[in-house]
Amino acid sequence: MDKEATVGVRRQENRSPSPSSPSSCKKGRHYEYEKVIVHRNSKSDSSDDDEYMELYHKQVKESDGFDVDLFPDSRAIGGIITPMGPLLEDTVEECAATALDKYNKDNETNLVLVKVLKANDLVVSGIVYYITFEVKDANGGADAETRVFQAKVWRTIAKGDEVSICRLKKQ
Repeated sequence: MDKEATVGVRRQENRSPSPSSPSSCKKGRHYEYEKVIVHRNSKSDSSDDDEYMELYHKQVKESDGFDVDLFPDSRAIGGIITPMGPLLEDTVEECAATALDKYNKDNETNLVLVKVLKANDLVVSGIVYYITFEVKDANGGADAETRVFQAKVWRTIAKGDEVSICRLKKQ
């Protein structure tokens, strides 16, 4: 039987960013956190585990790793995308800003990072971050419409950050 578990938190900014802020979010903001409830498999039958893993892999495939709410239990070893908690929020913001800077250069746009909405990670040779965040056009002023973007950034010690996806969120 599946059980709900709190495995992370999703932060919510409680004040608006400055319209002139650069593409990376400023430190010193105040955040509130809401619990992220996900479903973990607590079944011991291996056929149930196989079905659960199939559902997990389906979510990963359909969302490219960005919108996953099923997570195999902690006995699974490696290759599992999990939700991020608040401990690495500065790192996640840096990765989102790096991805957005690349997007701006590649597409000749001037989008700025408003806030990170959520992030998942995958520990491999380094960490792959699946980040969902809001952006707006820097030339649009304070009333510029926000849009939801997604970025996949692989952070390694040896090579730094490598952006493989930065795009408007798929509907």
